[in-house]
Amino acid sequence: MRLNANGATIGYDVYGEGETALALLHAFPLSRGQWRAQGEALARALALRIITPDLRGCGESDTASDEPITMERMTQDLLALLDALDARRVVLGGLSMGGYCAFAALRLAPERFMGVILADTRATPDTDEGRAGREATATFVVAQGPGALFDRDAPKLFSNRTLTRHPDIVANARALAELSRAEGLAAQTRGMALRPDCMDLLPQIAWPALILVGDQDALTPVSDARTIFERIPHAELRVLEDAGHLSNLERPELFTEHVASFLRETLGVNQRG
Repeated sequence: MRLNANGATIGYDVYGEGETALALLHAFPLSRGQWRAQGEALARALALRIITPDLRGCGESDTASDEPITMERMTQDLLALLDALDARRVVLGGLSMGGYCAFAALRLAPERFMGVILADTRATPDTDEGRAGREATATFVVAQGPGALFDRDAPKLFSNRTLTRHPDIVANARALAELSRAEGLAAQTRGMALRPDCMDLLPQIAWPALILVGDQDALTPVSDARTIFERIPHAELRVLEDAGHLSNLERPELFTEHVASFLRETLGVNQRG
């Protein structure tokens, strides 16, 4: 599905129905199909509406311009989408770059949310070396394309178990990356380089929070997840065995089980009748 909001076309999917909505924000360089398994399973199990947008620059959503797509700009798109879909009771979730956007949303419009799920992400900004790496990535993807970028980074995105035993998972993720445009991914990676330090935000997160991380995540390791967990007052930490950075794709049933338990037991979302 697509709609116009915040001056842009936004691609999105909706699974299920219910008074409570769960908005799930995908990782770089993927698109909203990253959340299909969770959307379908949670919609069957819980009285819940799951909303999965393509972040600006990815999938069916517009690229803003040649300028960096900041986390704040993607947050404004998200808030406009939630308004258009009349989503009032919202749990916010994001993985990797989706987590960076979640931090921006929690800073910009905290009153909109009732809980947060942060997976395989970090609250600290890029170092100088990291920002230089972002620029190199932007240059690479424009020259070589989304598929080549995914191939370059796949060893850092997945656990060794997934790379060697589950080529289907890797191929599916590559297909999701190829739905995006090189210019959009370049603008996103430059936007990630500009994101602020969110460590000061963590103690202010008053809602229940679920922190998820793959035990073999090489990009945002368990230590990053533990830092977030220790600073949010009402947080739970779950480490997923045999998963790397894209933990929801590598261990979909386990990831979904943790999310469903959090929604049901901590946030009081009802089982689907």
